[in-house]
Amino acid sequence: MKRHFVALLIALSVTSDSGATCESFSKKFGHLEITPQESQNTLQNSHTSSVLLFQENSDNSDRGLILNSEGKKALKNLIHHLPCGFPQYGIPPLAPYTQEEVTINFKTNFFQTFSKLFRFRVDGLNHMLINKFKISYTFGKKVKYSLTIPKIVLTGKIVSDIYVDLMEEYGVKIRYDGEGNFEMILKDIIIDGSFKYKAPLIFGSIKIYDFTMIISLGKVISQIKFTDTLEKFNEFLNYKIEDYLWKIVNYNKNRISVLIEENVVPVVNEKMKGHKIWYLIGLLSEINGVCYPPPVPWE
Repeated sequence: MKRHFVALLIALSVTSDSGATCESFSKKFGHLEITPQESQNTLQNSHTSSVLLFQENSDNSDRGLILNSEGKKALKNLIHHLPCGFPQYGIPPLAPYTQEEVTINFKTNFFQTFSKLFRFRVDGLNHMLINKFKISYTFGKKVKYSLTIPKIVLTGKIVSDIYVDLMEEYGVKIRYDGEGNFEMILKDIIIDGSFKYKAPLIFGSIKIYDFTMIISLGKVISQIKFTDTLEKFNEFLNYKIEDYLWKIVNYNKNRISVLIEENVVPVVNEKMKGHKIWYLIGLLSEINGVCYPPPVPWE
């Protein structure tokens, strides 16, 4: 029996929480310890592809090529549709992603801030590159992927209440209220991972398991203007933020992967409960076609 599994890609997008904010990110990741450890390692209509996948005369090598080809097409379609979002599933446009107001409550061993970002915007997700995408469908059904996001740019206006503990370095503690421009650039983000799947045609439900997502961050450029008068203070805080964020990602790859698995996989499997492979094929067909992005709320 021939099987079409590439539509599993949509499951993650369908279950995204469009109301998530930086505050929830801070709650999940702000407490991570920085303990160095070894780093770990086109838009096209595809309505005829489903027919190809179920051709009785295709041999194993042909089906493998078709699955991987269709998988890449599905992923490209998802990326292409990020500027439009997926309104049928309650997912807003993601390239750019905009939010009128975001609250950040973040604490490290030297820095604590309660801030509000206004007109928060995230650009760059639609420039994601597919380095590798491979579907194994015979023994040990598994999907392996590797993606690169060259650059993500975060911008907005920030109003912040900042507390900085510099006792060890300079013997002082600083508390400051200010407002200014917020800009941060995350460069060369590499996402490597895999997951296993079950996709029955008759009995049971679609399910994914053994999910991994290892994220590497190449560089952080923080250009936040906390104050108009203390330029050295801005430079110092931005340097500390760059160093901290780079370490929080690159020194906690396994822990971040586990957090993603614990929070995403159960939601995906719950959404897929009671559905067969035909359901995902239908989801895949819905994202084919031309994407006409809505106007950006602000430039």
